[in-house]
Amino acid sequence: MTPKQAATGGGRAAHYSRFLAVGAVNTAVSYLAYLLLRLVMSYQLAYALAFVLGIAISAAGNARYVFSAHLTVVRCAVYAAFYSISYLAGAGLLHGLVEWAGIPDAVAPLLVIGVMIPLNYLGAKLILQTSAGRGR
Repeated sequence: MTPKQAATGGGRAAHYSRFLAVGAVNTAVSYLAYLLLRLVMSYQLAYALAFVLGIAISAAGNARYVFSAHLTVVRCAVYAAFYSISYLAGAGLLHGLVEWAGIPDAVAPLLVIGVMIPLNYLGAKLILQTSAGRGR
């Protein structure tokens, strides 16, 4: 373990554990928001609003607890842009799962999350870890 790893809470396993913990909190809060919102609106609109909430939770949690990065307006904008692309991919997958595969709209977002986790991790790492290494 390098001195930097020790100062930021450990090696690779600790890093991934923190990412999964932030993701678990984000997933729980976003999914609960989705379930509540779909009681009063379409599942796609509920997904969009819950996703925006998730971006905020993810950006703050990943920057602080996973990548030890300082959030700036520019980093937040790049993070939101990346997650907008992720949203479009997830919304398309959600539509396919619900409309074509017949998976209940209460379950389909969980499958979407499972597919999107690796892609979102890579995006967050590229945006937050790379920029964290440049002068904060």
